[in-house]
Amino acid sequence: METPASDRPAVSMSRRSALSLAGAAAAALALPWGQRAADGQTTKPAAASQPTTRLAKDRRFKIAGDDLFLLARQKVKAFKVAKKAGLDGIQVDMGSLPQGAEFKTTLTDPAIFDQYMAATKETGVEIASMAWFAMYAHVYPDMPIAVDVGHQWIETIVKMGCKLGYMPLMTKDGTLAEPEHAAVWQRTVDTFKKFAPAAEKAGVVLGIESNINADGYKKFLDAVGSPAVRAFYNPGVGLDNGYDVYADIRALGKDRVCALHLEQGSVAMMAGDPAEKFERRFGDGLINFPKLRYVLMNMEWGGWMSIARSRLKGTTSPDTNMLANAKFLHDLFPE
Repeated sequence: METPASDRPAVSMSRRSALSLAGAAAAALALPWGQRAADGQTTKPAAASQPTTRLAKDRRFKIAGDDLFLLARQKVKAFKVAKKAGLDGIQVDMGSLPQGAEFKTTLTDPAIFDQYMAATKETGVEIASMAWFAMYAHVYPDMPIAVDVGHQWIETIVKMGCKLGYMPLMTKDGTLAEPEHAAVWQRTVDTFKKFAPAAEKAGVVLGIESNINADGYKKFLDAVGSPAVRAFYNPGVGLDNGYDVYADIRALGKDRVCALHLEQGSVAMMAGDPAEKFERRFGDGLINFPKLRYVLMNMEWGGWMSIARSRLKGTTSPDTNMLANAKFLHDLFPE
């Protein structure tokens, strides 16, 4: 198991305090998983340079990007953008939900589906997950098509040849936080229970993200009662809500954290400027990435990490931001 230089409380990493990624990665590759150490050397966050993608199928840690933040939401060009950025995969958007009353997607078009299959084969970029980015705008259990949406989600995951799905339960009135959302919480549990058995039968995992801590996730997952429903954990959101995200991930354990959604979270606690929310690249914000690595290595976790919104202030281009963030993660998680 990894032995950290110190198990100090979570702190943010500035440009002067990030891990020495290149040296650590080279040393780590020579050691088995259980013997890799998180050293205390420092360097600047990864700069945009050449992509570092290797074949993902044999890797313990796979790096994806949300097509939403590749600025190619449900567009085939996302594969080429992802390849240029050095990503192993992408989270593909499921489609839109106008007024929460209907489901619209291009993926039911056989020609579009064939384009996706050709693009993943041509670029080597995998479909990591099928994601409900439209759910950022809806209270899921209150949608009249909520159960149908769940079944469509499972069918699409299978059709697209992946094993994972992502759903954010993050709207102001639709989070899983209690006690103020106890009624929404119960309706969400009841809805998931109606299609979770179909996910089990199909052999897919449905990941949910909300602004709750480990106890909140455990309570929800226990209530749903299906091994197919797990936490798609976002450390940035957890830190933004004041949680000890490293303890949360440990407490949930490797079997209940199906994937990680990575964004830097608010830097208001660092800079006193709420306007700078998400305006940092990896290595220069709230997430203590060396500590995150230590936790994941010691719990023997592996899987997809998908990059959301983490960008250099004043920029939006995925060609630079995704490239820099992907390189940072590949260097820190070379396994």
